[in-house]
Amino acid sequence: MNGKWLEVTADPIIDEKGIAISCVHVIADITERVRAREALQDSEERFRTLFEFNPNPYHSLDADGHIIEVNNTWLDTLGYTSDEVIGQWFGNFVTDRYKEIFRGRFPIYKERGAIHDAEFEVICRNGECRTVLFNGRVSKYPDGQFRQTHCMFADITDRKKTEMALIESEERFRALVENASEGFAIINADGTIRYESPALLHKCE
Repeated sequence: MNGKWLEVTADPIIDEKGIAISCVHVIADITERVRAREALQDSEERFRTLFEFNPNPYHSLDADGHIIEVNNTWLDTLGYTSDEVIGQWFGNFVTDRYKEIFRGRFPIYKERGAIHDAEFEVICRNGECRTVLFNGRVSKYPDGQFRQTHCMFADITDRKKTEMALIESEERFRALVENASEGFAIINADGTIRYESPALLHKCE
Protein backbone atom coordinates (compact mmCIF):
# COMPACT_ATOMS: atom_id res chain seq x y z
CA MET A 1 0.00 0.00 0.00
CA ASN A 2 1.72 3.14 -1.28
CA GLY A 3 5.10 1.46 -0.86
CA LYS A 4 4.47 0.67 2.81
CA TRP A 5 4.83 -2.59 4.67
CA LEU A 6 1.97 -3.43 7.01
CA GLU A 7 1.76 -6.12 9.67
CA VAL A 8 -1.78 -7.38 10.23
CA THR A 9 -2.81 -9.47 13.21
CA ALA A 10 -6.27 -10.93 13.89
CA ASP A 11 -7.60 -12.03 17.26
CA PRO A 12 -11.01 -13.73 17.42
CA ILE A 13 -13.59 -12.78 20.05
CA ILE A 14 -15.15 -15.89 21.58
CA ASP A 15 -18.54 -15.93 23.27
CA GLU A 16 -19.41 -17.92 26.39
CA LYS A 17 -20.20 -20.95 24.22
CA GLY A 18 -16.74 -20.92 22.65
CA ILE A 19 -18.00 -19.65 19.30
CA ALA A 20 -16.12 -16.96 17.43
CA ILE A 21 -18.53 -14.09 17.00
CA SER A 22 -16.16 -11.41 15.70
CA CYS A 23 -12.54 -10.58 15.14
CA VAL A 24 -10.23 -7.75 16.14
CA HIS A 25 -7.73 -6.66 13.51
CA VAL A 26 -4.58 -4.69 14.36
CA ILE A 27 -2.64 -3.06 11.54
CA ALA A 28 0.90 -1.80 12.23
CA ASP A 29 3.17 0.12 9.86
CA ILE A 30 6.47 -1.80 9.86
CA THR A 31 7.97 -0.06 6.81
CA GLU A 32 10.96 1.37 8.68
CA ARG A 33 11.71 -1.98 10.30
CA VAL A 34 11.63 -3.77 6.95
CA ARG A 35 13.79 -1.11 5.29
CA ALA A 36 16.32 -1.29 8.12
CA ARG A 37 16.45 -5.08 7.77
CA GLU A 38 16.91 -4.84 3.99
CA ALA A 39 19.64 -2.21 4.41
CA LEU A 40 21.43 -4.46 6.88
CA GLN A 41 21.20 -7.41 4.52
CA ASP A 42 22.55 -5.31 1.63
CA SER A 43 25.39 -4.10 3.82
CA GLU A 44 26.27 -7.61 4.94
CA GLU A 45 26.23 -8.85 1.35
CA ARG A 46 28.62 -6.08 0.32
CA PHE A 47 30.92 -6.92 3.22
CA ARG A 48 30.83 -10.61 2.43
CA THR A 49 31.67 -10.00 -1.23
CA LEU A 50 34.41 -7.54 -0.31
CA PHE A 51 36.10 -9.80 2.21
CA GLU A 52 35.55 -13.13 0.48
CA PHE A 53 37.36 -11.97 -2.64
CA ASN A 54 39.85 -9.74 -0.84
CA PRO A 55 43.49 -10.80 -1.27
CA ASN A 56 44.00 -10.19 2.47
CA PRO A 57 43.08 -12.85 5.06
CA TYR A 58 39.65 -12.16 6.61
CA HIS A 59 37.73 -13.59 9.54
CA SER A 60 34.59 -12.74 11.47
CA LEU A 61 34.05 -13.33 15.21
CA ASP A 62 30.92 -13.60 17.31
CA ALA A 63 30.39 -11.79 20.63
CA ASP A 64 32.47 -14.38 22.49
CA GLY A 65 35.41 -14.25 20.11
CA HIS A 66 34.61 -17.47 18.26
CA ILE A 67 35.26 -17.66 14.53
CA ILE A 68 32.06 -17.72 12.49
CA GLU A 69 33.54 -17.26 9.01
CA VAL A 70 36.88 -16.95 7.22
CA ASN A 71 37.83 -16.42 3.60
CA ASN A 72 40.00 -18.73 1.54
CA THR A 73 43.00 -16.41 1.82
CA TRP A 74 42.91 -16.79 5.63
CA LEU A 75 42.83 -20.56 5.31
CA ASP A 76 45.59 -20.62 2.68
CA THR A 77 47.81 -18.29 4.73
CA LEU A 78 47.59 -20.28 7.96
CA GLY A 79 47.13 -23.72 6.42
CA TYR A 80 43.89 -24.76 8.11
CA THR A 81 40.65 -26.08 6.68
CA SER A 82 37.34 -24.38 7.34
CA ASP A 83 36.18 -27.27 9.54
CA GLU A 84 39.22 -26.81 11.78
CA VAL A 85 38.55 -23.16 12.57
CA ILE A 86 34.81 -22.42 12.38
CA GLY A 87 33.40 -22.32 15.91
CA GLN A 88 36.84 -22.16 17.53
CA TRP A 89 37.87 -19.38 19.92
CA PHE A 90 40.28 -17.09 18.07
CA GLY A 91 42.67 -17.16 21.03
CA ASN A 92 43.45 -20.77 20.11
CA PHE A 93 45.23 -19.51 16.99
CA VAL A 94 47.62 -17.03 18.64
CA THR A 95 50.75 -17.60 20.70
CA ASP A 96 50.52 -17.81 24.49
CA ARG A 97 51.89 -14.29 24.80
CA TYR A 98 49.01 -12.89 22.76
CA LYS A 99 46.27 -15.15 24.10
CA GLU A 100 45.74 -12.97 27.18
CA ILE A 101 46.23 -9.82 25.12
CA PHE A 102 43.36 -10.90 22.89
CA ARG A 103 41.23 -11.74 25.91
CA GLY A 104 41.74 -8.22 27.23
CA ARG A 105 41.49 -6.33 23.95
CA PHE A 106 38.41 -7.99 22.49
CA PRO A 107 35.86 -6.35 24.83
CA ILE A 108 37.47 -2.96 24.08
CA TYR A 109 37.29 -3.68 20.35
CA LYS A 110 33.57 -4.49 20.61
CA GLU A 111 32.90 -1.32 22.58
CA ARG A 112 34.86 1.00 20.29
CA GLY A 113 33.59 -0.61 17.10
CA ALA A 114 36.92 -0.70 15.28
CA ILE A 115 40.51 -1.86 15.58
CA HIS A 116 43.57 -0.51 13.76
CA ASP A 117 47.03 -2.06 13.31
CA ALA A 118 46.72 -4.43 16.27
CA GLU A 119 49.77 -6.67 16.30
CA PHE A 120 49.42 -10.39 17.05
CA GLU A 121 51.42 -13.55 16.56
CA VAL A 122 49.28 -16.22 14.89
CA ILE A 123 50.05 -19.93 14.74
CA CYS A 124 49.97 -21.75 11.41
CA ARG A 125 48.81 -25.34 11.22
CA ASN A 126 52.42 -26.48 10.70
CA GLY A 127 53.44 -24.77 13.96
CA GLU A 128 55.07 -21.75 12.33
CA CYS A 129 54.37 -18.38 13.97
CA ARG A 130 53.59 -15.34 11.86
CA THR A 131 53.45 -11.72 13.00
CA VAL A 132 50.39 -9.91 11.64
CA LEU A 133 48.57 -6.59 11.92
CA PHE A 134 44.78 -6.66 12.30
CA ASN A 135 42.33 -4.02 11.10
CA GLY A 136 38.59 -4.41 11.46
CA ARG A 137 35.20 -3.09 12.39
CA VAL A 138 32.09 -4.24 14.23
CA SER A 139 28.70 -4.61 12.56
CA LYS A 140 25.52 -4.23 14.62
CA TYR A 141 21.84 -5.05 14.39
CA PRO A 142 19.34 -2.23 13.72
CA ASP A 143 18.77 -1.91 17.48
CA GLY A 144 22.48 -1.23 18.01
CA GLN A 145 23.33 -4.61 19.50
CA PHE A 146 26.59 -6.33 18.56
CA ARG A 147 26.32 -8.62 15.54
CA GLN A 148 29.83 -9.70 14.53
CA THR A 149 33.31 -8.44 13.74
CA HIS A 150 34.91 -8.10 10.31
CA CYS A 151 38.71 -8.31 10.45
CA MET A 152 41.54 -8.52 7.96
CA PHE A 153 45.22 -8.98 8.69
CA ALA A 154 48.48 -8.21 6.92
CA ASP A 155 51.45 -10.55 7.37
CA ILE A 156 54.44 -8.45 8.51
CA THR A 157 56.67 -11.36 9.56
CA ASP A 158 59.39 -10.63 6.99
CA ARG A 159 59.30 -6.92 7.79
CA LYS A 160 59.69 -7.64 11.51
CA LYS A 161 62.64 -9.95 10.81
CA THR A 162 64.29 -7.23 8.72
CA GLU A 163 63.74 -4.66 11.46
CA MET A 164 65.18 -6.98 14.10
CA ALA A 165 68.18 -7.78 11.92
CA LEU A 166 68.79 -4.05 11.42
CA ILE A 167 68.59 -3.39 15.17
CA GLU A 168 70.98 -6.26 15.89
CA SER A 169 73.38 -4.99 13.21
CA GLU A 170 73.30 -1.48 14.68
CA GLU A 171 73.94 -2.85 18.16
CA ARG A 172 76.92 -4.90 16.96
CA PHE A 173 78.30 -1.88 15.11
CA ARG A 174 77.87 0.33 18.17
CA ALA A 175 79.59 -2.24 20.38
CA LEU A 176 82.45 -2.52 17.89
CA VAL A 177 82.87 1.25 17.68
CA GLU A 178 82.65 1.92 21.38
CA ASN A 179 85.23 -0.73 22.18
CA ALA A 180 87.63 0.08 19.32
CA SER A 181 91.15 1.15 20.34
CA GLU A 182 91.42 3.60 17.45
CA GLY A 183 89.43 6.81 17.77
CA PHE A 184 87.31 8.23 14.97
CA ALA A 185 84.48 10.67 14.38
CA ILE A 186 81.55 11.12 12.00
CA ILE A 187 81.43 14.66 10.63
CA ASN A 188 78.46 16.22 8.84
CA ALA A 189 78.77 18.02 5.51
CA ASP A 190 78.69 21.39 7.31
CA GLY A 191 81.67 20.44 9.43
CA THR A 192 79.78 19.75 12.66
CA ILE A 193 80.67 16.60 14.55
CA ARG A 194 77.91 14.04 14.50
CA TYR A 195 79.63 11.33 16.53
CA GLU A 196 82.92 10.84 18.37
CA SER A 197 84.04 7.42 19.52
CA PRO A 198 85.00 6.91 23.18
CA ALA A 199 88.61 6.24 22.17
CA LEU A 200 88.81 9.61 20.35
CA LEU A 201 87.30 11.46 23.28
CA HIS A 202 89.78 9.78 25.59
CA LYS A 203 92.72 10.85 23.39
CA CYS A 204 91.45 14.45 23.31
CA GLU A 205 91.33 14.74 27.10
